[in-house]
Amino acid sequence: MSTEFHTFLKSDKQPSIDDLARALSSRGYSFVFSGESAIHERSDLGLTVDGTAQSVSVSFIDAGSPAWSDLAASAHDRPDGETLLKVLKNSNRRITLSADGDATSWARDVARGVSLLAVGAFENTERGSLIFYGG
Repeated sequence: MSTEFHTFLKSDKQPSIDDLARALSSRGYSFVFSGESAIHERSDLGLTVDGTAQSVSVSFIDAGSPAWSDLAASAHDRPDGETLLKVLKNSNRRITLSADGDATSWARDVARGVSLLAVGAFENTERGSLIFYGG
């Protein structure tokens, strides 16, 4: 079963793939992404870490879509619903990274990295935690 990690951000603050690779690689691992397309334009992340390919799926939703409306409506059923509504108010895109096995930790690192660089929010669905880095 795949584990999902969500990044909430303003689309105009989404980091480039090069900026993301540089920031993540500063931790001592070599993060390489295939191609130049933005993360949300991919279905597969195209990630290699220290020379090993990692299978990470990508999907996204934007504000104004039915899926975004459904997400906002679900906030009332969550213990962190107030935080989620604040995140949605300050975001217009959610990027979801999904992975299994060893790739899970790299998917989490990428999602968290995008969230930090964009000063957005990061959600770890496995742990049920939502961290809002914005104001």
